[in-house]
Amino acid sequence: MPTQSKDTARLVGLALNIGWQIAIPLVVCALAGRMIDRVWHTTPLFFLMGVIISLLLSSWLVVRIVSRVITATADTHTDIKTDKQ
Repeated sequence: MPTQSKDTARLVGLALNIGWQIAIPLVVCALAGRMIDRVWHTTPLFFLMGVIISLLLSSWLVVRIVSRVITATADTHTDIKTDKQ
């Protein structure tokens, strides 16, 4: 497989991973908050709390993924520079 195809596949995989890291907590927390609001008649308190919690959780997950990618990329570039010298 050509290098460009591998890079494209990795980027698509990374984008899908980040997308899931955002979507799943949002759906789960929002639905959980909505169900709690229905039971306790507190609309929209727990729904909004669920959305806020999901935003915080998703942000943490995305930052963790991006920092790993940056670290891996920095290591790769360091190896390339070292090989040329």
